[in-house]
Amino acid sequence: MPTLSAILPLYFKNKPAQVKAALDSILAQTRLPDELLVVTDGPVPAELEQVIHNAQFTIQNEKFPVEVAYLPQEKNKGLGETLRVAVEKTQCDYVARMDADDICLPERFETQMKCFEEHPEVSVVGGQIVEFDGAETNITGRRRVPLRHEDIAAYMKSRNAMNHVTTIIRRKDLLAAGNYQPLNWLEDYYLWVRMLQQGYRFMNVPDDVVLVRAGKAQTDRRGGWNYFYYENKLFRYMRSVHFISWWRYLFNIVERGCVRLLMPLSMRYWFYRTFLR
Repeated sequence: MPTLSAILPLYFKNKPAQVKAALDSILAQTRLPDELLVVTDGPVPAELEQVIHNAQFTIQNEKFPVEVAYLPQEKNKGLGETLRVAVEKTQCDYVARMDADDICLPERFETQMKCFEEHPEVSVVGGQIVEFDGAETNITGRRRVPLRHEDIAAYMKSRNAMNHVTTIIRRKDLLAAGNYQPLNWLEDYYLWVRMLQQGYRFMNVPDDVVLVRAGKAQTDRRGGWNYFYYENKLFRYMRSVHFISWWRYLFNIVERGCVRLLMPLSMRYWFYRTFLR
């Protein structure tokens, strides 16, 4: 049976109660991961480390068949580098992404791992997300992404077709494609483009598999010159490897410039909720 590592990156701004909820949702899976790998992006407060130690105690005391690895990093180097270290550390066949403030729905791993059994040609399986703000019952949106590889590849020319926090990736294919590499806020999109260029296949399940904390703060992070700079950098790369045409590149830049630079936060939040969800 193939092995699965659930990778949980942690950084100092994560809230202990939210991290505990994320860990609890992993341990409530109908198909448990073989490994839970918690990796920090730089130093974290003692309260967060205590949450991890409590989870280790729970797993050992209640005899969960899950190995726990804690991988603290001394310096903050960003999500791409943090995930790269984690992927190199694990020896499992598959790696599951999840953020430390999100919640896995109970059948997530079982549903997605079944896809790999039924479609051995697939390297990445993602799913749909439900976004909430504050309480889990306060649903603010859903992000629907295409299901079939061909539709995913076409969608990638303008927008990210994978909900990163839902993805499970075959580790050997991830490493062969160059693993995660730094590109602020867009490490996953950059990885998917490289994997598509190398012929790896993708799919998304139609099910909601992760509850994602979202709100105006998240939308605010997706605006400004900094974010636009890295998007432009990614689209330039996509054009340089002939993943997109000149016309698509120009369209992407004009569209992103309007959203990232010209829209005030309140309008951008409305735009995301109305047109992109």
